[in-house]
Amino acid sequence: MAKSRKATRRRARSVRKPPVAILQVALGKKGIVATIANDAPLEELGAQWMYTIRNRSRWSNDEDQRTRINERARKDLKRLGVRERALDRISDARHVEVQITLGPPGSPLSRLQAAATAFPWEFVLSAATTDAGRADPLLITRLLPHSREIPKDRSKRTNYVFLQSAPGRLDGYYSFRSERERLEAATREPGWAEQGMTRPSVRWNVSNTEPLHRIKHRMQRLRPQVLHVSGIDNHQAVQIADDIYDDAQTKAAKKRRLFLSQQRAGGRRRAAAPAKAEALPPRPPIPDGMVVCGIKQAEVPVSAEQLAEALVPDRLHAPWVVTCNLYYSSARTAVECVRRGAHAAVGFQDQVNDELAELFFQEFYRGWYREGDPSDLPYAFETAWKGLRHRSEELYGTGIVLWLGQSALGGRSKQLMKRADDSEGEVPAAALPTEKQAQVAASLPMGELLQVEVEAPSEINYSLLHNGRPFMDKLALNKLVDFALDQVSVTVDMNVGDGSQPFRHTEPLLDRSQLSLVDAVRLPLTAPLLRSLREGVQSTIYTQVKWKDRIAHESTKAIRLLPVDEWFDDTDQNPWLPSFVLPRDPAVAKIVSVARRHLVTLLDDTTAGFDGYQSVDDSLVEPAEFVDLQVQAIWAALVNDFKLLYINPPPAYSERGQRLRTPSEVIGSNSGTCVDLALLLASCLEYIDVYPVIVLLSGHAFVGYWRNSADHEEFTRVDNLPKSTPMEVGGYTRISSVPLVDEYGWRLASQQLLEVRQYLRRRKLRFLEATGLCFDFSFEEALKEGAANLRDEEEFDSLLDIHLARTASPAVTPLPIIPDAGARR
Repeated sequence: MAKSRKATRRRARSVRKPPVAILQVALGKKGIVATIANDAPLEELGAQWMYTIRNRSRWSNDEDQRTRINERARKDLKRLGVRERALDRISDARHVEVQITLGPPGSPLSRLQAAATAFPWEFVLSAATTDAGRADPLLITRLLPHSREIPKDRSKRTNYVFLQSAPGRLDGYYSFRSERERLEAATREPGWAEQGMTRPSVRWNVSNTEPLHRIKHRMQRLRPQVLHVSGIDNHQAVQIADDIYDDAQTKAAKKRRLFLSQQRAGGRRRAAAPAKAEALPPRPPIPDGMVVCGIKQAEVPVSAEQLAEALVPDRLHAPWVVTCNLYYSSARTAVECVRRGAHAAVGFQDQVNDELAELFFQEFYRGWYREGDPSDLPYAFETAWKGLRHRSEELYGTGIVLWLGQSALGGRSKQLMKRADDSEGEVPAAALPTEKQAQVAASLPMGELLQVEVEAPSEINYSLLHNGRPFMDKLALNKLVDFALDQVSVTVDMNVGDGSQPFRHTEPLLDRSQLSLVDAVRLPLTAPLLRSLREGVQSTIYTQVKWKDRIAHESTKAIRLLPVDEWFDDTDQNPWLPSFVLPRDPAVAKIVSVARRHLVTLLDDTTAGFDGYQSVDDSLVEPAEFVDLQVQAIWAALVNDFKLLYINPPPAYSERGQRLRTPSEVIGSNSGTCVDLALLLASCLEYIDVYPVIVLLSGHAFVGYWRNSADHEEFTRVDNLPKSTPMEVGGYTRISSVPLVDEYGWRLASQQLLEVRQYLRRRKLRFLEATGLCFDFSFEEALKEGAANLRDEEEFDSLLDIHLARTASPAVTPLPIIPDAGARR
């Protein structure tokens, strides 16, 4: 009997599957610190972490929330089998390698393998060890082992290809010129200026927006050792051309839905539910990949597998390194390139600021090209991260992933990591030019010394300026030479009348590769013209950049200044709608005063008052019952005492603009649009310290509120995730009107709709149909209709959380709108 049990255990051990991932800090068995077993909840935790990281702008500004995230990372790694002792070893290490074993190229990945490649190892491991005594940055690389050797002779490193793709409607959305020039500057020979060289040391062959089969043919012919891919990925493409994946049936259904939404936006909403638009035909999730040029159609999205097959068509002549300046390229595109034989590939976990992406690759190629050994990729990767350290807050949560075909632990890589550890964590600053360098610089055009990128919008909204956000889209100075440039001056002047004060900046010593000034440029809000605008006016913005007496850039662009009360009703500008929630408006205090009589009646208490969340009583079956009654009292006052009517918005002579009424104007005229009424209710709720939300649909708006501040705190931490949260983002891409990683943490879009609905089902978040004020809705009817507004995910645009907007950095605060005397009652 004992022999039988022993044989059974031996057989069980013999069929045990290999681990899906191995974490190691050195070569050999002793270097392995943890293994991730096949039965680990990797898919479940991966989906949760990807969702949390995509929503990082909701919580990353709060240090307490970051600490909780770090604690959660340690707990979840322990669930995966990474014990406390292993975390201590990782904390002491300079370099951690995550080894994942996959099948041969072309074989499909299992769900577990896909989860292992998509899991945000870089962020979770770094977060878990941040509070464990780790002082130095942790380099994390990933390994997909294959047997192809990489040559060590730098002289053979001569074939470089820059592949760019922006077909059809995507053309012009992104300029590749600056990126190419920066890579050319990064791959100059050290000491090129002293040798009198004025041309780049490396010639980058350019593949410009070609069909997939021509890309494959070009790669077979050129056999590049270095391949840089820059373009629009399949997910980002939807934000530019939202019908890029639609067939004829879907396009027809969308047109009919648009007609119905325009009817509702025209003020024909009644007490009865609106006509329900037909459901769109089911559509599969969008895979990772890139949009290329087609033969019969302008834009053709291709999958990561198809793209990798074209980029690396021949394993024997696969590139040494493939770098992907593509969103969502680390989990599939980079993986497939290494599986097909590339020694290394770099990709992005999700979305990265374009300026930072270009700066990263400039530093990466500079460090790698000048080191001398093609296998020194981890050192170049580490150097590139150091070059971005001065902008680390913008990179928090962003995953830049380096996949390798051979281990980077031990040998020369270990020596390089030690040398990097001795460099005090900073990239050496460039020195002023020598006499020889100065002579070469004088003979070069300014465009080869200093590249200037300037982008300004065609219209500027006051709410954007009021909330301390940059009004320019881009103002970046990119140094293309090894030596520093002294006395670089920048002037930005916008004509805003007598109060104009131009922005001036002088950089005494430009010794970094990039200087971004877009956040530094501000306009004086005290200018009388800006504050007094009642209609839009035309103006100009002038920009000049000089190095000493040489002009590097000079331009003038026409812009339109919008009135203070005009709001851009579009995806880019709707985050500023909370500035039109005005709790200090005189009409709000009047409404709350009238509502107190209704609150006294509802509570049967003559001492009752509005105390917001202080009335929450956890001993009750419904702890937030008194919060609901306060909101109901305000609703009753507006319905019974103010008798509001629906009216169309005032004229706005801008294609996307809508003039919004203040609470005083709504009460003074006894009328408002759906947005005006939602803002009125939100202003009253914020006044009594109840956290409101504004919900935007296609052609409609309504209001909601959190029943308990504790529930809002849970929401901020992204703790209450839907169980059906997928790891892949492809299912969200078709329906989301905003980027999948939104920089505005107070805005939730289609990818968070499941989370919003879950809070609604759990009675933690409630919604009110604001136009019910005009049709004598009872409070319960308004709640029922407000909840029903979320039934159609295709109509949902976004939810704006007012309290999160107020606590953002910088905060989104109410506009200083002074109501007209004629608007008062």
